[in-house]
Amino acid sequence: MRSRAWVAVTVALAVLLVGALLAQEQPRRGMGRGRWQEMSEEERAQRRKEMQERRLSRLKERLGVSDDEWAVLSEPITALLALSGEQFAASQKLREAVGAEETTTEQLKKALDEYRKARKDIAARRAKLQAQLKALVSLRQEAMLVLEGILE
Repeated sequence: MRSRAWVAVTVALAVLLVGALLAQEQPRRGMGRGRWQEMSEEERAQRRKEMQERRLSRLKERLGVSDDEWAVLSEPITALLALSGEQFAASQKLREAVGAEETTTEQLKKALDEYRKARKDIAARRAKLQAQLKALVSLRQEAMLVLEGILE
């Protein structure tokens, strides 16, 4: 009787071990950092464009607008999303300057000044675009756009 119990326990453990090993070998979904870095700049740009198109399509659906309404709303929304990309690019330049050992004090000061100028410019353009967009949407749509990070 004891040997049957040990066989059963051994079989159960083997099944669990095989299951755990198979679970680890499953390919991961998504881009992953390595795959993104392997892409050419052209492929990355295409991928970003596709992701933005999907995001805009989902946003149009969530807002519940017609094609005609979307034609009006998509312009300031797309411009606001582009500003986020500009903000990211400006911060990356500053990060590179800070991270580089060979960056001189003058280079760092220049990078910081450029970043602050870019941020100020982006903030002014963002405020103008957000005011335009708020004038075009209902209160419910405005709330949705705030949740999406497009409006403040």
